[in-house]
Amino acid sequence: MEKGAGSCAGVVGLTLECGTGHARTMRCVECCSNGAHSAWSALWSTSTTPLVSNKAFNSGSKSLTFGQCDLSLFAHVMHAIKTDAEAEGEDLTQWEFVDLGSGMGRVVFAAHLLCSFHRSVGIELVQDLHAIAQAKLEVFLLEPKGEEQQQQRIRFVHGDILEQDWAEGGEEEGERRRKKVIFVTSTCFTDELFERVARKAGGGLEKGGWLVTFTKEVPPAWGLPFVLRRRFSRVKVNWGSVSVFLYKKEEC
Repeated sequence: MEKGAGSCAGVVGLTLECGTGHARTMRCVECCSNGAHSAWSALWSTSTTPLVSNKAFNSGSKSLTFGQCDLSLFAHVMHAIKTDAEAEGEDLTQWEFVDLGSGMGRVVFAAHLLCSFHRSVGIELVQDLHAIAQAKLEVFLLEPKGEEQQQQRIRFVHGDILEQDWAEGGEEEGERRRKKVIFVTSTCFTDELFERVARKAGGGLEKGGWLVTFTKEVPPAWGLPFVLRRRFSRVKVNWGSVSVFLYKKEEC
């Protein structure tokens, strides 16, 4: 499932469907060709830690299967969310981004570089993957734009996503509650784990926050306050073809 670092070339056309069923084809959004792509590629070409076989990161749990999200796909997702937020008068630089099962941190860095969230956080249970993310963060902080003001804006947490307080409140004590984008590459999650994550997001996110899921949908039968606002269908990724679902919390 591993894909070469910074491999944004050869972008696949995507079919974007909204809740009304309307579809249109999108090419790679402009943020993939700007400085964010260059910075992201440079970070992932840095050999602080060699990228090893995926098998080294897999365990007996299906939910811990390791995979990577391509930058071009992520940029499409964030473009859709940013467009909606701006239409509502929202500023994503005041929001927080949380990647559940963040692996080596690629999506967390991409969120920071593309959208400049107030804070971008990755939570990962596998120690080896968390260590790689931390090593990449140290490299990033050495760059001219990665100085003190950036240090508190990117954070990696080693822990269980069900035990961390990612759905409620601010990351720091005393901070006001901020809207969040919760990103979950949930293709290999067990049904039980996925439901627990979705319910935690439904109960904790502020109205207007987003939950992004891979492959698995949040069924209406669960009674959660989410509305499916966008869907990327049959997207080709490095481990196959998936659908990506963008849910917006519409009620408190």
